Amino acid sequence: MNINNLTLVFLFLFVFLMQSFAQKVAFVNEKEILNSIQAYKPAIEYCDSLDQVYSKDIQTQQENIDAKFNSLMDGKEMSAKITLDELKEKLSDVEKMKLEILIQENALLQKYKEAKQSEFDTIYQEKVGVILERVNKVVSDYCKQNKIDALFKLDTINPALAFYNEKTDVSSAIIKLLNK
Repeated sequence: MNINNLTLVFLFLFVFLMQSFAQKVAFVNEKEILNSIQAYKPAIEYCDSLDQVYSKDIQTQQENIDAKFNSLMDGKEMSAKITLDELKEKLSDVEKMKLEILIQENALLQKYKEAKQSEFDTIYQEKVGVILERVNKVVSDYCKQNKIDALFKLDTINPALAFYNEKTDVSSAIIKLLNK
């Protein structure tokens, strides 16, 4: 490689590196932004309480099935590695029917869990998801408008962040745009 080619390569590398380090970076405080939205707190509290109700309901039903199973197995010696077929061999005909009913109850509970999760996801999207989508749109538009190449959430990276220029925190600008 001659000196002219080597000079061109170094010049290209220098320009490329300078371009890659010349990104405009900003920060936001997501918690501050979300808490500034009047509808956010009631929506998230509603979803949290609904999640607790659903979880408690499912837990209670699972405990009920487990109690029935333990009652059915009371007094029977079983190893942890016993198969379902081996278990059935140790049971009377009535106990086998009860076990089948418990297996069906458990399968129904799994379907119930899935239905409740789907219901919760729908409600969450209707109440909280639309708020998050609006915030994301405002943030995205703001970044494009202000030529911001990277936006970091202070809530997430703050413990690992040694220093940041507070002038690069655009949370208040985002809040103003959301409140228009």
